Amino acid sequence: MNKYAITALLVVLLCSGCKITERAYDEINPSPTLILGYRYMNRDQQNTLAEEVDRMDIFVFDSRNLFVRSLVASRDELTAPGGIPILAGVPAGDYTIISFGNIERASLPQLTPSCSTLDELWVAFESDTIPTADRLFHNISREYVRRGQPIIRPVNLDKLFYRIDLTIIGACHLDSQDTKVGIELTGIAAGFSGVGHAIPASIIVTPELRREGDRIVSSCAINRFDEHNRIGIRLRAENRCLVDIPLSEYMERHNIGIDFEHDRDVVIPVELNVSTTGVTLIVNGWELGTIQYPSLGE
Repeated sequence: MNKYAITALLVVLLCSGCKITERAYDEINPSPTLILGYRYMNRDQQNTLAEEVDRMDIFVFDSRNLFVRSLVASRDELTAPGGIPILAGVPAGDYTIISFGNIERASLPQLTPSCSTLDELWVAFESDTIPTADRLFHNISREYVRRGQPIIRPVNLDKLFYRIDLTIIGACHLDSQDTKVGIELTGIAAGFSGVGHAIPASIIVTPELRREGDRIVSSCAINRFDEHNRIGIRLRAENRCLVDIPLSEYMERHNIGIDFEHDRDVVIPVELNVSTTGVTLIVNGWELGTIQYPSLGE
């Protein structure tokens, strides 16, 4: 073989090698990108994300539900026009993205990449008693990421809490105007799984009360509940529990005019009307029943 033939052969081999190397690198490092744009659309279809979410904790899982990575986005990053870059430089495939808003005070498990699974993700309050639940937001998004094709997706958050507006009428029947009155909301879910389901553990919410004339009022957040949660209201005077009202049971028996499934911003107005013979429960204007308590003072 003459020197020209050898030179030509080397050129062919080198060019082929470059193509093989480039193809292999492209397969190993496909560099797809996923960008999410977050928003919360309230019942009036207004995006109130900037007013309601301080921080977003984001958890990414692959097609086998194995943990890939987590990241945190501030309010400024969430409201930036470019969105939040979630994935880059990962193999193409299906990914699940779990997003929790406002979980700074919650406890979280330690997740290990390629080892921990989606089932191991949860958020929960550590304290048994809190004055109000945090206003948590959540989304679960499943996306197929393609090689070399950046994906931009809008993410609509859901609330993981309800607001309770509480009014106590007739507190004068609780011995005296100076009697320390307290409320305990019991059976509140202590937290949520990664997919947004309430966990079995429960906490007590003790809202701060204030007097307005002859009424005692309060407003607080409680973690979202379903038919598995048994929510109750305890009315206390000093160290005595006067009544323990099974709130969720009463609401299940009556149509109280609140759409828990579709309403974006659920508010539960609860009124406790205290008399000398008992306490009447009124929810959203509907009288649901009276709990007799003969030992109430005149």
